[in-house]
Amino acid sequence: MGAEGFRRWLRQAALHARIGRRVYPHLLRHSFATALARKADPRTWQAAMGHADLSQYARYADPDEAAVQEAVERIAPALLTANGNGHRRRARLPPEPEPAQPVTLTQAELRRALGERDWELLRLLAEDLTNAEIAQELDLAASTVKEHLTPL
Repeated sequence: MGAEGFRRWLRQAALHARIGRRVYPHLLRHSFATALARKADPRTWQAAMGHADLSQYARYADPDEAAVQEAVERIAPALLTANGNGHRRRARLPPEPEPAQPVTLTQAELRRALGERDWELLRLLAEDLTNAEIAQELDLAASTVKEHLTPL
Protein backbone atom coordinates (compact mmCIF):
# COMPACT_ATOMS: atom_id res chain seq x y z
CA MET A 1 0.00 0.00 0.00
CA GLY A 2 1.34 3.41 -0.95
CA ALA A 3 1.16 6.64 1.01
CA GLU A 4 -2.03 7.84 -0.65
CA GLY A 5 -3.69 4.44 -0.18
CA PHE A 6 -2.80 4.53 3.50
CA ARG A 7 -4.27 8.03 3.84
CA ARG A 8 -7.53 6.86 2.25
CA TRP A 9 -7.62 3.77 4.49
CA LEU A 10 -6.94 5.91 7.59
CA ARG A 11 -9.65 8.40 6.60
CA GLN A 12 -12.17 5.55 6.17
CA ALA A 13 -11.13 3.97 9.48
CA ALA A 14 -11.61 7.32 11.24
CA LEU A 15 -15.07 7.72 9.69
CA HIS A 16 -15.98 4.16 10.68
CA ALA A 17 -14.78 4.79 14.24
CA ARG A 18 -16.78 8.05 14.29
CA ILE A 19 -13.78 10.13 15.26
CA GLY A 20 -15.04 13.67 15.16
CA ARG A 21 -11.92 15.27 13.77
CA ARG A 22 -9.63 15.05 10.77
CA VAL A 23 -7.19 12.15 11.10
CA TYR A 24 -3.99 12.07 9.08
CA PRO A 25 -0.87 9.85 9.22
CA HIS A 26 1.30 12.34 11.09
CA LEU A 27 -1.37 12.51 13.80
CA LEU A 28 -0.58 8.86 14.56
CA ARG A 29 3.02 9.86 15.23
CA HIS A 30 1.83 12.62 17.59
CA SER A 31 -0.47 10.17 19.40
CA PHE A 32 2.37 7.67 19.76
CA ALA A 33 4.72 10.40 21.01
CA THR A 34 2.19 11.52 23.63
CA ALA A 35 1.50 7.99 24.86
CA LEU A 36 5.21 7.18 24.99
CA ALA A 37 6.04 10.39 26.89
CA ARG A 38 3.59 9.34 29.61
CA LYS A 39 5.18 5.91 30.04
CA ALA A 40 8.89 6.28 29.21
CA ASP A 41 11.74 8.39 30.49
CA PRO A 42 12.88 11.31 28.31
CA ARG A 43 15.93 9.55 26.82
CA THR A 44 13.89 6.47 25.84
CA TRP A 45 11.31 8.77 24.25
CA GLN A 46 14.07 10.61 22.36
CA ALA A 47 15.52 7.35 20.99
CA ALA A 48 12.11 5.94 20.01
CA MET A 49 11.06 9.15 18.26
CA GLY A 50 14.41 9.55 16.50
CA HIS A 51 14.99 13.11 17.70
CA ALA A 52 18.53 14.51 17.90
CA ASP A 53 17.75 16.45 21.08
CA LEU A 54 15.05 16.66 23.73
CA SER A 55 13.62 20.05 22.73
CA GLN A 56 10.38 18.46 21.47
CA TYR A 57 9.88 16.24 24.55
CA ALA A 58 8.15 18.95 26.60
CA ARG A 59 5.52 19.28 23.88
CA TYR A 60 4.35 15.73 24.57
CA ALA A 61 5.21 15.31 28.25
CA ASP A 62 2.26 17.22 29.71
CA PRO A 63 0.81 14.82 32.26
CA ASP A 64 -2.86 13.97 32.21
CA GLU A 65 -5.09 14.65 35.24
CA ALA A 66 -4.79 11.11 36.56
CA ALA A 67 -0.99 11.31 36.53
CA VAL A 68 -1.04 14.63 38.42
CA GLN A 69 -3.50 13.25 40.99
CA GLU A 70 -1.35 10.14 41.50
CA ALA A 71 1.79 12.24 42.02
CA VAL A 72 0.03 14.47 44.56
CA GLU A 73 -1.26 11.45 46.47
CA ARG A 74 2.23 9.94 46.55
CA ILE A 75 3.84 13.03 48.08
CA ALA A 76 0.95 14.21 50.30
CA PRO A 77 2.23 12.38 53.42
CA ALA A 78 5.57 14.16 53.08
CA LEU A 79 3.81 17.52 53.20
CA LEU A 80 2.73 16.82 56.77
CA THR A 81 5.52 17.10 59.34
CA ALA A 82 5.53 16.82 63.11
CA ASN A 83 6.24 20.02 65.05
CA GLY A 84 8.00 20.11 68.43
CA ASN A 85 4.74 19.36 70.32
CA GLY A 86 4.12 16.16 68.43
CA HIS A 87 1.31 17.74 66.46
CA ARG A 88 1.27 17.41 62.75
CA ARG A 89 1.31 20.58 60.70
CA ARG A 90 1.47 21.33 57.02
CA ALA A 91 4.94 22.00 55.74
CA ARG A 92 5.52 25.17 53.81
CA LEU A 93 5.43 24.55 50.14
CA PRO A 94 8.33 25.85 48.08
CA PRO A 95 7.67 29.07 46.17
CA GLU A 96 6.25 28.81 42.69
CA PRO A 97 9.02 28.32 40.14
CA GLU A 98 9.81 31.10 37.74
CA PRO A 99 8.01 30.75 34.40
CA ALA A 100 10.01 28.79 31.89
CA GLN A 101 11.92 30.87 29.42
CA PRO A 102 11.10 30.29 25.76
CA VAL A 103 13.42 27.85 24.06
CA THR A 104 15.58 29.52 21.46
CA LEU A 105 16.72 27.25 18.67
CA THR A 106 19.36 27.89 16.10
CA GLN A 107 18.34 27.57 12.48
CA ALA A 108 20.15 24.21 12.29
CA GLU A 109 18.36 22.89 15.42
CA LEU A 110 15.00 24.04 14.10
CA ARG A 111 15.71 22.40 10.76
CA ARG A 112 16.59 19.10 12.47
CA ALA A 113 13.51 19.30 14.70
CA LEU A 114 11.16 19.96 11.78
CA GLY A 115 12.66 17.53 9.31
CA GLU A 116 13.72 18.30 5.76
CA ARG A 117 10.24 18.15 4.17
CA ASP A 118 8.59 20.51 6.68
CA TRP A 119 11.62 22.81 6.60
CA GLU A 120 11.40 23.06 2.81
CA LEU A 121 7.65 23.71 2.97
CA LEU A 122 8.11 26.53 5.47
CA ARG A 123 10.94 28.02 3.41
CA LEU A 124 8.71 28.14 0.34
CA LEU A 125 5.79 29.46 2.38
CA ALA A 126 8.04 32.27 3.65
CA GLU A 127 8.62 33.20 0.01
CA ASP A 128 4.85 33.89 -0.22
CA LEU A 129 4.14 30.91 -2.46
CA THR A 130 0.63 29.49 -2.42
CA ASN A 131 -0.01 25.84 -1.54
CA ALA A 132 -0.50 25.10 -5.25
CA GLU A 133 2.82 26.77 -6.13
CA ILE A 134 4.62 24.91 -3.34
CA ALA A 135 3.07 21.65 -4.56
CA GLN A 136 4.29 22.33 -8.09
CA GLU A 137 7.77 23.28 -6.85
CA LEU A 138 8.11 20.07 -4.79
CA ASP A 139 6.19 17.81 -7.19
CA LEU A 140 3.49 17.08 -4.59
CA ALA A 141 -0.27 17.21 -4.52
CA ALA A 142 -1.68 20.48 -3.11
CA SER A 143 -3.57 18.42 -0.52
CA THR A 144 -0.25 16.94 0.67
CA VAL A 145 1.19 20.42 1.12
CA LYS A 146 -1.89 21.48 3.07
CA GLU A 147 -1.68 18.32 5.21
CA HIS A 148 1.95 19.08 6.09
CA LEU A 149 1.34 22.76 6.80
CA THR A 150 -1.79 22.30 8.95
CA PRO A 151 0.01 21.05 12.10
CA LEU A 152 2.81 23.58 11.65
